[in-house]
Amino acid sequence: MESIRASSVRLLTELRTIPPVGKASASILGVLVLAGGAYLVLPDFINLDSRPTVREMGKILLVAMIFPAICEELFFRGLLNLPQSVVSISISTVFFVTWHPVGARLFLPEAIPYFLDPRFLTMVAVFGVYFALIRKFTGSIWTSILCHWILVGLWKGLGGAQFLT
Repeated sequence: MESIRASSVRLLTELRTIPPVGKASASILGVLVLAGGAYLVLPDFINLDSRPTVREMGKILLVAMIFPAICEELFFRGLLNLPQSVVSISISTVFFVTWHPVGARLFLPEAIPYFLDPRFLTMVAVFGVYFALIRKFTGSIWTSILCHWILVGLWKGLGGAQFLT
């Protein structure tokens, strides 16, 4: 098993690594396919009649890049998944799923109906594992950050989770 120090050095290296274009593109395509599947599971989480304005969308994309994309990915796919093993992916995914209802209760009470829905939490687990796998696949945590950002931007762009605007 890799030491914490060696894993930390690898994570820092990944932060300086631009993912290969082909692998990053495949990862983005994968997140779009999974997002389509999420829509089938959670159609009531999208409200096409209530899409954000261009200005609101700009704000959403900026905020989404910082939190959840960068902050959550660095913590859940970075620090909690340092050795990038089946065990660390499992542990980081459990914490990632748990974080959503805890975060809603602490910071976004209006998100509770979404973040406590078992269908939503199942999709969070699927995306958590996917983000960990694409980090390993591309050799860069930036791919999971980008895919997380695309996912949240797509959800918000289609009128989902109006409490986040």
